[in-house]
Amino acid sequence: MTSCNLPYIVDDASLPASLPTVEEIESAVEILSDTTGRKVVGVGDHFVVKYGVQVDLLEGETMLFLGQSTTVPVPRIYALFRSPDQRNNYIIMERIRGPNLESEWSKMDQASKETVSLKLRLIFGEMRKLETPGGCCSVGHRGLPDGLFWTNNPSNPFLGHLIQRQI
Repeated sequence: MTSCNLPYIVDDASLPASLPTVEEIESAVEILSDTTGRKVVGVGDHFVVKYGVQVDLLEGETMLFLGQSTTVPVPRIYALFRSPDQRNNYIIMERIRGPNLESEWSKMDQASKETVSLKLRLIFGEMRKLETPGGCCSVGHRGLPDGLFWTNNPSNPFLGHLIQRQI
């Protein structure tokens, strides 16, 4: 469970089109989500980009890990990087067209809901079968970025991996 080198960009042969520029991303008009510090936009036919000051590149690294180590369905990651001014993080991923579960759930009958629930149970079961790296940690044996694991150490505020080893 190693982390990738950042910035991460797939080889050109793996891209469905040229990667969007920061300018194209930030001027995108197809806004899929916009919350404080995070924005998700559609860029062209092939890309969805999550970016902002509250975007953690660990999310993209985790998706890369799951895509390489499991059959868990995750969008393909094309690039992970920070802006030149180091303010924003960017996750450029595969656009997968279709409705999302949140919008469809209320329209589904009980049998469809049970089918989806079974698929999700299988996906979570596969993730639970991943071998432990020897503690509670994220990709690359880094701490878990969650308030539960927060410490007063400013150089490494999330030390989840150390908590597990001390138990």
